[in-house]
Amino acid sequence: MKRKILICEDEPAFLEGLKKEIAFLFDQEKQPCEFRCCESGEEFEEEIKSQTPDLMFMDICLGDRDGLQLVEEYRKQGGSKVPVVFVSSMEDRVLEGYEVNALAFLYKRNYKDRLEKTIQRFLRDYASPKRITIQGGGQVTVLDLREIYYLETDGRKTLVHTEKDSLLSDLSIGAFSAELPEKFFFEVYKAVFVNLEHVSRIGDDEVLLENGNRVPMSRRKRKLVVQAVMQYIGGR
Repeated sequence: MKRKILICEDEPAFLEGLKKEIAFLFDQEKQPCEFRCCESGEEFEEEIKSQTPDLMFMDICLGDRDGLQLVEEYRKQGGSKVPVVFVSSMEDRVLEGYEVNALAFLYKRNYKDRLEKTIQRFLRDYASPKRITIQGGGQVTVLDLREIYYLETDGRKTLVHTEKDSLLSDLSIGAFSAELPEKFFFEVYKAVFVNLEHVSRIGDDEVLLENGNRVPMSRRKRKLVVQAVMQYIGGR
């Protein structure tokens, strides 16, 4: 299966160079890919109507539009699961990139230094997603771990929250959390675990997730939560 790569870049020479580098790295991993390219916000909006990419590379200064705003709008319209890599000269906006859950933020002046690592992470964590089985109420549901936003105890069972739904697992919170990779999930409150990938902001006593949910956080754990999020971002 070919991975669909969308590149949004308004500098033709840089676009061609980036495309060649990406194609070479995917070929090294024996992963076929195909490209679609756009040079403006208008082209991007038309492109995502026709198909959903597997991976997106986005410039911030994209002709008539701001790339960060385009991705933010795309997230709200249902594109929350598409990994985005920002490739930009606007280095002062790197934190804004992670606020819209970017896979990585590469600087144009030296993007090749981290491009290979970024492609490898995409293939490891997105192209071959880890799944977990939830059994409860006589039903069995299989979820990609990235679909879980947070989980909390519900008596002797576990309530698993996704972007829009909640599922009840027959497992206790201790048994359920033991199946989760520590680098993705962190206990922010007693028996409440959040998926670090979906953290949007960290307040004084709560964590805001990218779908708008507010999860209570122990004030004593705030520093540890910040460290966990930064370590997660640093490993991207």
